[in-house]
Amino acid sequence: MSQIRWIWNYMKGRRAVFVAGLAVSAVSATMWIVNPMLAQRLIDDVIVPRNSEPLLRLLAIMFSVQIAQLSLRYFMIMPMEKASTGVMTDTCTK
Repeated sequence: MSQIRWIWNYMKGRRAVFVAGLAVSAVSATMWIVNPMLAQRLIDDVIVPRNSEPLLRLLAIMFSVQIAQLSLRYFMIMPMEKASTGVMTDTCTK
């Protein structure tokens, strides 16, 4: 616990970025279960009954979820990297 308090002191001015990054990380992690669930529906509703009607809709949703995941990961990683680099450079110059 003392390590968390120690690093928390060095994150002054950047704490909001880290907390927001953790929140986006949680949302992104929960989105990882969406595509396997859609793949199950693809198998159960399209492949097994040989019904091609919902195929394009399911594929479009899967593609959209994948793009959303990648976008969220980008907007999570970039600000957190910038903030952590700022914490390191501030720490090294003190």
